[in-house]
Amino acid sequence: MGDIFSTPQPQSTQTKKTDVNEMMEQPWRDVTWKTVERKKLMCEIAAYHPRSNSVPQFRVLFMGPVGAGKSSFFNSVKSVIRGYVTTQAPVAGTCSSSRTVQYKTYQIKNEKDGKTLPIIFCDTMGLEEREGAGLHIDDVPNIIKGHVPDKYQLNPAGAMQPTSPGYIKDPSFKDEIHCFVFILEAPKIEILSDKMFGKLKTIIQRTNMFDIPQLVILTKVDEVCPSLEKNISNVYRSKVVETKMQFTAERLGIPLCNIVPVKNYCSELELKENVDILILLALRQILRLADSYLDNFLLDETAVALGDLSSEATQMKKTDANEMMEQPWRDVTWKTEERKKLMSEIEAYHPCLNSVPQFRVLFLGPVGAGKSSFFNSVKSVFQGYVTTQAIVGGISGTSMTMKYNTYQVKNKESGKTLPIIFCDTMGLEEKQGAGLDIDDVPNIIKGYVPDKYQFNPAGAMQSTSLGYIKDPSFKDQIHCFVFILEAPKIEILSDKMLEKLKTIIRRTNMFDLPQLVILTKVDEICPSLGKNISNVYRSKVVEAKMQLTAERLGIPLCNIVPVKNYSVELELKDDVDILILMAVRQMLRLAESYLDNYSSDTDSTVDYYSEY
Repeated sequence: MGDIFSTPQPQSTQTKKTDVNEMMEQPWRDVTWKTVERKKLMCEIAAYHPRSNSVPQFRVLFMGPVGAGKSSFFNSVKSVIRGYVTTQAPVAGTCSSSRTVQYKTYQIKNEKDGKTLPIIFCDTMGLEEREGAGLHIDDVPNIIKGHVPDKYQLNPAGAMQPTSPGYIKDPSFKDEIHCFVFILEAPKIEILSDKMFGKLKTIIQRTNMFDIPQLVILTKVDEVCPSLEKNISNVYRSKVVETKMQFTAERLGIPLCNIVPVKNYCSELELKENVDILILLALRQILRLADSYLDNFLLDETAVALGDLSSEATQMKKTDANEMMEQPWRDVTWKTEERKKLMSEIEAYHPCLNSVPQFRVLFLGPVGAGKSSFFNSVKSVFQGYVTTQAIVGGISGTSMTMKYNTYQVKNKESGKTLPIIFCDTMGLEEKQGAGLDIDDVPNIIKGYVPDKYQFNPAGAMQSTSLGYIKDPSFKDQIHCFVFILEAPKIEILSDKMLEKLKTIIRRTNMFDLPQLVILTKVDEICPSLGKNISNVYRSKVVEAKMQLTAERLGIPLCNIVPVKNYSVELELKDDVDILILMAVRQMLRLAESYLDNYSSDTDSTVDYYSEY
């Protein structure tokens, strides 16, 4: 595969290597660069198995501009597993058009034990700027749905049709895509044209419609930082690499925790341990994301596919919060034992009404506040590693969540499902006709809105709308209401947004529903919390933000909790987990109190909302 552009770029526009002797003292992601870690990763990947019997292997689609390194990444993975540098997928040198002209699927077998990895690599034609060249983006949904057969000859002039030779009319769930990976070149990420970014964003929007998780692999990171050529283990100390990853997250609207750097094998004849570890970390993250995607289907026991304030001037600045209180104003035990105790307590919770097997909790907040990220963080804690299931946006200013989605979480160790259903909605926006229509809130509360319902910002759901649930049971209604707000922006919430929130609170009060506020990104308002989140209740600035939130929304301080979502990390941290678990426990306690309004299962069947 060749360059992204069809014509060579002038020397002045090429991204030059940055002298990054400015290395951070400490890496911003923790990685163990040892032989034992490489072996551990290889064993973990080999032992992975999809939790759905109908999916023997995860299917992962790789996509990117011509020359970005899609085929090279597959060859690098194969090299690591085989124990020597090798190639199978054809790789181009410096030609400007894609070497991959067919849709090809690849599998990798470990020669030592003869086992095949639990992943099928799906490679496509590279993307090009010109119309009629490179992969036709209308073929992306065809590939996702499993309609495109292996070795299909892609046609840049037009997408596959149901009448095309080889079209798979009734693909099974195992033939569909379970994770989407974008391969982009780190040296060129800042000079990608608007046309190419437009194509990538269109693909992301279409992928979001299927709720498929997305990962970005930034290749050739050694070319943007000279010292990495000698020692790739410094990749997470390099300021220029971090900048490239942040830029990618912002341009594409993909969270930083779903962006990983790699160096493909291209000129080497022998493997290098640190290069292997980066490649294996990327592969493990792909498996984790694909595994989370299957959770959308596991709980139904079927495998049916379904079919701002961003300018620098208005951003809140980090407050120097060296003003720490001597004693925390809330007592928290920051120990591993406490984390285990909270997890056990949450898992053992059970609603007091037999008619309500699980509490339903509705999450609502402005676009980008971290609703989906909070769910992903909760899931990560119970999975034992950082993962994503709910689609998360960057800073695009528009909601990535377009549907009403309900999620459940299973404790990976015990296999038990938590007693809570997380209900995620479209984000709130200031403009009329954008974001969630607040008239949809009562519909959700009453249980009229079905899972996967496509929201219409121009108007709320009506009783005549497709999918409207006419007679929902009490278990289908909402039992607790959670507002997700960003701590750095709480003081600069516009009057329009504040009024929307207050209107929703007034409507929620009509149902006597308990309300909790989760303040996200508290580490961004207090620099010391970035290193030690366990000081959160000693921070004066955090306390001030929580007090202000209570005053502005009229919600008691005991119903406001701070958290840090997992956003850039690849591994869990005890103190971050404890804050997240405490927030979940508080939801369960509030939902339990709400059920106390109904003294029996008979009471819960009465329509208390008929006059609303």
